[in-house]
Amino acid sequence: MHLGYGLAGLILAGTAAGAYSYLLVGGAVCLVLWVYGLSVGHDSDANFVPPNTADDWLHCVLGVAMIGLALVLIRRETPTDAR
Repeated sequence: MHLGYGLAGLILAGTAAGAYSYLLVGGAVCLVLWVYGLSVGHDSDANFVPPNTADDWLHCVLGVAMIGLALVLIRRETPTDAR
């Protein structure tokens, strides 16, 4: 899964729109995994993705960072010539 995630990032980094989409969707997935890790007990049978506390907070930081970068990317526009 992690290799596929990285490969998708490399492929989508070729365009600004692709990078924006990757950062936004990837960040949202990380935040969903963070909430999932906090809400499902680590020893529960419902925990089919076995995150631990470190994984939970890593997903939080990655999710916030990725969405933040996506927002910075979308606001960064090419200056127009005002002539």
